Amino acid sequence: MNETISRLADLVKSYPGLPVICVLPGKTFKERTTEQLASVGSCRVGEFARWGDEVYTDRCEFMSDYWLNYDEPLGERFGYDQDADLPGMRRAYTAEQLEANAAAKKKLEAYLEGIADKLFRRAIIIDVDAYDGPEPEEDPGEEDPDNNPNSAFIPHEIFNEENFERDPG
Repeated sequence: MNETISRLADLVKSYPGLPVICVLPGKTFKERTTEQLASVGSCRVGEFARWGDEVYTDRCEFMSDYWLNYDEPLGERFGYDQDADLPGMRRAYTAEQLEANAAAKKKLEAYLEGIADKLFRRAIIIDVDAYDGPEPEEDPGEEDPDNNPNSAFIPHEIFNEENFERDPG
């Protein structure tokens, strides 16, 4: 058994209650609408958050996207002016304004971290790597699994929630 697959099995045994999240390189997999040849890159216990249609495994990326989505109302709520942080704009502010803005930014960052704390949950994270070899010439279902035990065809549509049966009963 491949070392990465063995590690994944150990993590699932050690943390049976944690969800398993596959992290796909977005651009590579979004370009295709059918199957994608891929391999398990690495796995670890980490954390994830779901917000809207996105799944995040990086808190900084989540907080940045959250800020970009709500920058105006949050800026008003905390009294933070992001323009004051722009390199050429600092001269337009007094020292007191810059100090107040820095304090507002700290409060805003603490608020964003609190949102992340509420949304992020522990999970087993699997990094899925795009296959960079030649395209197979034969039907992938006929491929010898012993040839590359950590490679598999991943149907793109299985990651779409609409394809999961809601209530089988």
